[in-house]
Amino acid sequence: MPRLGVFPRPQTETPLQTNSVDGVVASHLCLVPHKAFRHFPAEERRIAPCETRKEHPILHNGSGSKKIRRRLCSAGFRVVAFFTLPVLLLQAQAPKPENPMGNGPEVVAAGRALFDQTCTECHGPEGREGERAPALAGNRRFFRLSEGAIFDTIKKGIPGTAMPALGLPDEDIWRIVAYIRNLRGTASDSFVPGDPDRGAMLFQGKGRCQQCHMIRGQGGTIGPDLSSIGAQVTLKHLVESLTQEQPIPTGYRPVKVITQNGEAVEGVAKNEDEFSIQILDTHNRLHLYDKSELREVVHAKKSLMPHDVDKQLTAEEFQDLVAMLSRQARAKVHVEEQGESEIGR
Repeated sequence: MPRLGVFPRPQTETPLQTNSVDGVVASHLCLVPHKAFRHFPAEERRIAPCETRKEHPILHNGSGSKKIRRRLCSAGFRVVAFFTLPVLLLQAQAPKPENPMGNGPEVVAAGRALFDQTCTECHGPEGREGERAPALAGNRRFFRLSEGAIFDTIKKGIPGTAMPALGLPDEDIWRIVAYIRNLRGTASDSFVPGDPDRGAMLFQGKGRCQQCHMIRGQGGTIGPDLSSIGAQVTLKHLVESLTQEQPIPTGYRPVKVITQNGEAVEGVAKNEDEFSIQILDTHNRLHLYDKSELREVVHAKKSLMPHDVDKQLTAEEFQDLVAMLSRQARAKVHVEEQGESEIGR
């Protein structure tokens, strides 16, 4: 296998005769163009022709051979890079196809209806895992991310798998694409009906959310900061956090301690080891105890977060609260789209 920049020359009866700077190095070799060759020292350019490659003392003996080959490889690489780099840059900058139907609520709703009619036989409802196909929502390791790639998958299928080509009109396929992207996007990417201003009032008042949670520097600290919650979780996860019991996040496990003198403190354990515990109480005050000072330490098994917010509010109020939370995207979490027909994370 010839090295980069050094290519075997077809055998001819008359060897290539040249000592010129504007030519190539020696007989039986086709080397880099003369412009790249000009970077070689003069004594290495003026090589007398020879019958075979092995005869030349510089090309095939000792350090001279290695030195010139390294220079040839380096010059050849620069020539290849000069011509290929613009092509790669153009490919990287090529625009990815976008959904011509848009991603509005009407398109998403129509896509959901089409998905339920044509896709739930294999995939589960609402993008959940089905009997014969994987889930389409959430953060699976392998799935197609770009709109164009999802469109191609639905239109053409995936050869060698159970995913067939559906044969739907392009407009209907794009509607399904909008619905799938809506499932996979964060809450801030999704269309969420409701009045965010009323939701903010409920967050501060009737919903009592602000007692524990903070948004943009206002509120409590005993619960997680929600300033970017809309950009961090899916809409489905956001709703489930308000309506279903969830695992306790690290640093927010409820705890109650009683000191040796009978004082009781309740809050969440921010840090704990065998010898000490740090507690943030319900009044946002931080306490540090040596465990030898405590008579009792009791950890709760459930989070302080209520899981029936939809029952505490009316249906309309709950929707307003969800709409407000979905728009909290101070620090957007970027998910890089893959190129066309590529498999994503």
